[in-house]
Amino acid sequence: MATSEPHLHQAGNHGNVLKHVILRSHILVQQMAHKEGILLVDMHCGPGLYDLSLQKSEEYKKGILRISQNIDDAPLPVKHYFQIVKGADSYLQMYPGSPVFGERLLRPQDEHRLCDLNVTEVKGLKKKPILEKGDSFHPEAIEYFLPETDKHPVIFMDPSYEDDEDFYRSTKMIESILDRNPFATVILWYPMIENNRYRYNFAKNTKEMIKKKAKIGFYHAWVTVQKTGLQGSSVLIVNPTKKFDDIMDEEVLDWLSAILLKVGRSEYSVEQWMKKPKKKPIGDGEENAPPAAAQNEPPPRSSVKQPPASRPAPAPKQQNTGGGLQFAF
Repeated sequence: MATSEPHLHQAGNHGNVLKHVILRSHILVQQMAHKEGILLVDMHCGPGLYDLSLQKSEEYKKGILRISQNIDDAPLPVKHYFQIVKGADSYLQMYPGSPVFGERLLRPQDEHRLCDLNVTEVKGLKKKPILEKGDSFHPEAIEYFLPETDKHPVIFMDPSYEDDEDFYRSTKMIESILDRNPFATVILWYPMIENNRYRYNFAKNTKEMIKKKAKIGFYHAWVTVQKTGLQGSSVLIVNPTKKFDDIMDEEVLDWLSAILLKVGRSEYSVEQWMKKPKKKPIGDGEENAPPAAAQNEPPPRSSVKQPPASRPAPAPKQQNTGGGLQFAF
């Protein structure tokens, strides 16, 4: 099996914790909203399981290890996420990737599709997956992500961002997906890197595009863990369901931001923008049209909070530690 060094470098770090907690929670929400089934697409699936003993950066010590040391006090969504992690390896040496989280949650009526440029086999799965080896950002890849189906598409996108162009390519792929299906759900993870040229404009420009093209709206959450370098991580969900806040409330982000804190003040923020349905006028005259204020977009909710002094971030402790479709793109 081909190794995936960028994925291994990030395995179990704070970004993996954040995106997998949200991914797990939102898959469940989409399933409740779509009884007929969902099509879960993993655009950058990786090899499935990661041996943390081979991780030179030891990023997992600032992520999943801290979660394990504080799991008794964790909110329920984090505890449920941790159950899947422990199910992959009770000793926490092997960390599960997004394909494992997806498979553990899918129902018989759901479909699971995987793609990765460097992977020909995905470990940790109970069933042989639909796996395509190829460039997920290739224009023709959208035919694989959005086939003709009655199932609601939920597309998970988390490239390595080793190449800064991954930011641009992510935005363009979301735009292509929405042009094909403006109701499709996309879950995008991206890192917040100090002094990166995409550090601020990327989210702003992507959200402006989503406002124009998506039919439902977006949910945007990010956590800051340190002042320099990889400052934090963000998850942007295109076309979430309206019940999303009932599953992923701000208590979870507050807890994660405190536990994953490395240096300085821990911060998180949440923003949700939802389109209001347009009211149909009773008659043809302008006097019957809804007032302009009723059609304005609602203001986003946001918060930046500092964790309470009684809950400081803990210091790390020592711990022991297929086949697919045949077209090419």
